[in-house]
Amino acid sequence: MEEGYKDKKRPSGHDISDTFDDPEDADGAIRPNLWNSADSPDYAPDFIELLQNANIPPKLLEAAEKHDVLDELAETVLSQHVSDNVLELANTASNTHYLEACRTADVEPHPARFPRDLPEFFIKFLSEPGDTVLDIFAGSNITGRVAQDLEREWLAFELQKKYLQTSQFRFMDIKEIERMQDEDQSGMEDFADIEPTD
Repeated sequence: MEEGYKDKKRPSGHDISDTFDDPEDADGAIRPNLWNSADSPDYAPDFIELLQNANIPPKLLEAAEKHDVLDELAETVLSQHVSDNVLELANTASNTHYLEACRTADVEPHPARFPRDLPEFFIKFLSEPGDTVLDIFAGSNITGRVAQDLEREWLAFELQKKYLQTSQFRFMDIKEIERMQDEDQSGMEDFADIEPTD
């Protein structure tokens, strides 16, 4: 990144390395075909058909094509009709309920959390209230939390017991966790010093 970027551990717990500023070579979550398409000089989405379907006058289309501004015309005209096909979600939160609960209980949070908007998008897209959502790699169980908030049933599976146990924090009030912490740790033994089972 041009300015303001420093390789270090973020307040969210994410360790941002020096490869972060070069996503094309980082082999990360952004698929290479997205960058390849966007950077390719041959890349030109077929805007003409979309614009014709939006009843743009043919003379305007011809002029836009002649001056190589079809993409700008499409963006201007179609932006209110066509949504972006890339989910843009930040994963930088450092003050979520789950992280606060983990700090309160003095346990390590799951290292690979993602924003609630991600499961929310797919749960709304692929299910109806009352359906059951299955997450076979539950981690901190944000999928279960969102499914419940959206009136879906849910099943969560997680190999590591410590993450399954701390995922309960997503369904507990902070005051309840503080109370458990204050009451001579009763009830907190399940959350303390659990070793991963590899």
